[in-house]
Amino acid sequence: MSCHLYHKIFLRFKRGFSHLHIAPLLHLLVMSWIATIISFMLTLVPLDIAYIISNKIIIT
Repeated sequence: MSCHLYHKIFLRFKRGFSHLHIAPLLHLLVMSWIATIISFMLTLVPLDIAYIISNKIIIT
């Protein structure tokens, strides 16, 4: 991609989200951080359920 195309995409992003005033790299960082947390939580919940089920099987 050329620099001019990046600039056009940034201007369109800025116009669409003018109330945010977040730089594109910072926005990408925050979004990847949120995605990491969500995927981590989606991994932990099934592990917790499996742990609870296995403990109930062992206890009973």
